[in-house]
Order: sequence, then structure tokens, then C-alpha cells
Amino acid sequence: MSEVQLAMTLQAAAEATARKLPLAVDRFTTLTAAQYEAGQKTLVFRYDVSAEVDKEELKAHAVRANCASPRFAAAFRRGVRARHLFATPGGMLEIPIAQDDCRTADRLPATKRELPPPARPSAPADRRGLDRV
Repeated sequence: MSEVQLAMTLQAAAEATARKLPLAVDRFTTLTAAQYEAGQKTLVFRYDVSAEVDKEELKAHAVRANCASPRFAAAFRRGVRARHLFATPGGMLEIPIAQDDCRTADRLPATKRELPPPARPSAPADRRGLDRV
């Protein structure tokens, strides 16, 4: 598959996903946007999360899920990256994932199947700040 065909395929996949949104990922997480940034070779996913999250656990879960997907793994081998943006009660979190992350995915800490319930009420998220994990 040529680079142009790859870009067209990823653009079409992002658009197909976007047509299905919003989509519940688990009882705390909703996928709200999906797009492909061709110039950056990056699939971008945005989520709303209604619970406080452990940043490292969330990163480990995202890396494992992406790297376990045959389609994502194949795209990563072609230089494509994924960027997951989470709007949480504590602010915005960004989790970038690339091929190098898949090489070390087996060394990440074990994760729970879904995000935990909120431990305490928190202030509304400041969506201007972005905390990169």
C-alpha cells in the first residue's frame, strides 16, 4: 500500500468512526471525536471521562489496547501515530502512542478493565491545560 493509499484508508477509517460518535467505551469514558491528521500521520481520538484517573494506568491501558490491535500495529509499523486526548475532572490528559511504545508494552504495569469510579467530587476540568502522560 502506498503512502497516499495509507493516508486515504486512515482518513476513511477516522471518518467512519466519527459517524458513530459519541460511543461509550466503558461506564466512565465516552469517545467523542476521531480524526486523521495526514500531515502528522496521526490518528487523534478525544474522550470525555467522568471519573478521576490514574495517569500511568490510563497510559498503560491505551498502549496495550492499541498495540494489541492488528490494524493499529500495522499502521504503527508504517510510521503512523495515535494521540488520545482525555477530558477528565482533573483536566486534559494527552497520551501519544507510536511504534516504540509497542516494543515496551509488555513491561507496562497491569491495568484494570475500566476506569475507577470517582474517589471524591472535584472541580470542573480546566480544558485549556494539557497534561501529557
